[in-house]
Amino acid sequence: MIKYLIIGLMFFGISSVVLAHTGAISGKVISKTTNQPMKNTNISIIGTSLGTATNSEGEFNILEVPCGFYKITSSNIGYEDKTIEITVLPDDTIEVLFELNIDVLNFSEVVITAERPFSVASSKILRNLDFELRPKTSAQDMLRLVPGLFIAQHAGGGKAEQIFLRGFDCDHGTDVNISVDNIPVNMGTHAHGQGYADLHFLIPETVKEMEVLKGPYFAKYGDFATAGVVSFKTLDYLENNKFLLETGMYGTSRILSLLKIAPNNKKHSTYIASEFFHTDGYFDSNQNLNRFNLFAKSRKQLKDNSEISLSISGFGSGWNASGQIPNRAIDSGNIDRWGGIDDTEGGTTQRQSINLIYKSMFDKNNRLKTQVYFVNYRFRLFSNFTFFLNDPINGDQIEQDDTRTIMGSVSEYSFDKILGNVKTTTTVGSHFRADKIGIQLWHTKNRIRIDTTVVTLVHQKSMGLFASEKISFNDVAQLQIGVRGDYFIFDLEDQKDKALSGFTQQLILSPKLNFVLSPFSNCKLFFNAGYGFHSNDARVVVSEEDESTIPNALGGEIGLRIHPFEKLLITTSLWGLDLENEFVYVGDEGTTEPSGETRRLGLDFEVRCQLFKGLWADVDISLSEGKFKDLPENENHIPLAPNLTATSGFTYRSNDIEGNLRIRHIGTRPANEDNSVQAYGSTNFDFTVKYSTKTYAFGVFVENILNTEWNEAQFDTESKLFDEDESMSELHFTPGTPRNIHTTFSVFF
Repeated sequence: MIKYLIIGLMFFGISSVVLAHTGAISGKVISKTTNQPMKNTNISIIGTSLGTATNSEGEFNILEVPCGFYKITSSNIGYEDKTIEITVLPDDTIEVLFELNIDVLNFSEVVITAERPFSVASSKILRNLDFELRPKTSAQDMLRLVPGLFIAQHAGGGKAEQIFLRGFDCDHGTDVNISVDNIPVNMGTHAHGQGYADLHFLIPETVKEMEVLKGPYFAKYGDFATAGVVSFKTLDYLENNKFLLETGMYGTSRILSLLKIAPNNKKHSTYIASEFFHTDGYFDSNQNLNRFNLFAKSRKQLKDNSEISLSISGFGSGWNASGQIPNRAIDSGNIDRWGGIDDTEGGTTQRQSINLIYKSMFDKNNRLKTQVYFVNYRFRLFSNFTFFLNDPINGDQIEQDDTRTIMGSVSEYSFDKILGNVKTTTTVGSHFRADKIGIQLWHTKNRIRIDTTVVTLVHQKSMGLFASEKISFNDVAQLQIGVRGDYFIFDLEDQKDKALSGFTQQLILSPKLNFVLSPFSNCKLFFNAGYGFHSNDARVVVSEEDESTIPNALGGEIGLRIHPFEKLLITTSLWGLDLENEFVYVGDEGTTEPSGETRRLGLDFEVRCQLFKGLWADVDISLSEGKFKDLPENENHIPLAPNLTATSGFTYRSNDIEGNLRIRHIGTRPANEDNSVQAYGSTNFDFTVKYSTKTYAFGVFVENILNTEWNEAQFDTESKLFDEDESMSELHFTPGTPRNIHTTFSVFF
């Protein structure tokens, strides 16, 4: 009943009425260096509680300002604050222009008071601050920017990382929605695992910002957005050309170029980025990881209030891998920590995409964004998890193939209204995605095919509609109500077993509710609740048509953000999430496994502190407990679900020197339901230092400073070695990176 009551509230409308004896302030913020608009810049009227933030065009609008003389100030991370004096007259709109200069990062009061987030985790100020301060030289570093998110690599560096977030072992992306410029990275009905999200095609230097959301509370995001959302946006232009050369231990090298293409001005900009990466790896068997990325983007302003951008990308990678190894193989002396049972594992993957985006502001209160995209994808992975368990002669190596094309579109329209002191923003949007997927699973030996297990063709489509109403009653309270509807079509043709072919459809509704209360200027209380979901593999949906094959996720959160001192910010949130019974398709075996209803409870804690000018400290701690609801006590642990993750660091930045010391910790956790096997926790220290001038930069990165021996990916697996009579179930793992030193040299021109 509550679910449909919330949906009904979406149709609440507010008429537009303007009070007399007030005026308005509108304007724009640009970088003085580049003349480009600056989004998410905070605008505050000194001595009042009035404020806002600039949109994607760098524009802002403050309505219902009482007449009088004011000082209005702007603030953006990494730029000097600027103040302008204005006089507001009745029924008049004052136009202002802010041109901001780059400055050393400072944590000012106005940065906090002007922001209007709807959850602690979605704080743009915190995420922008982290983005500015923390190292980001690889796709892995980009994901590590998310507080509480941990990753593990277990296939020679070429495979998508295993992701842990908010008590979820998200596998390679099942419960975290990842996108780049609104192009989804997650792959439904993937050969290796549902929601597979390989981010290695992303060149870190082309990313201008990221958005982080935790929980299923926001109507804009649908599939896979249960534990959270990570959305990256790429640069619209380059401030400088750049060439970078990186060298390091274990035969590591990286070459990067960023080049501006004429014309390059406020109305029209084009650039090309390319990256090549190679490493032999630190394993006994050469991993021979090679990766090449190409990205190009062109942006053109059509009119004063509209623009169009086109981007293309190409990515290719190939690698060898040693896979997960069992403890007993090391204890017996057959191999060391860096060895492998089957060192012919590995794979190749390619991805090409094209993305066309159109944005328009019909006026200051009406905005439209629409895009279409196309992705071509190829994946081929060789793995051996059980060694000689199923085939004592040839071994159990498998080959997983995924070939697909994706076509999609995303549209969003929003408009503002006012009623007295109440301001509303209505947003409606849609998405469409069509995947044509060819999946194969082979039994192989030394990468030579022996026989087939799965040959399947899938046509999978999803369509989503969402709407949200944001209501700002005053500076004390804000309410956001949303609803989302998603419709899926699964059309499957099993070319090996025609009886498994089929067609089905699924519809799911997801209401959302967010409330923010600001009892004091330095304190905000957050309440978030909503339904979410993640889709399942098409082979599960078709075979289990009568069951709930797109499980609901119901989550809630209470959060607090306090700013007790000018240089200190503390946030905390208490959350819970129930996930409905689901069926999981195991791509490694071509089988379906049921997974029962689960409940996760947790606490997130974040601190950001500026110790003095240029020196920052941060702490992120996430505690969680997850259990199966329908299993007996002591047999209801969720395998690999993290109970404790923590990161901390110190960052120093001046005009020419930047240093960062980071600590990462993940606690010991159950590897199976009865906790008889555990995945070991680990603590790592990393260090980065960089010296920069206007024409060049030199940097050193040290990973795992203390050379700690730790396990990265870990699983409780039943396996059998070649010389064993009986199989054994125990911990299998991939060893984590030993001490690893890289140096970088960059030239700007």
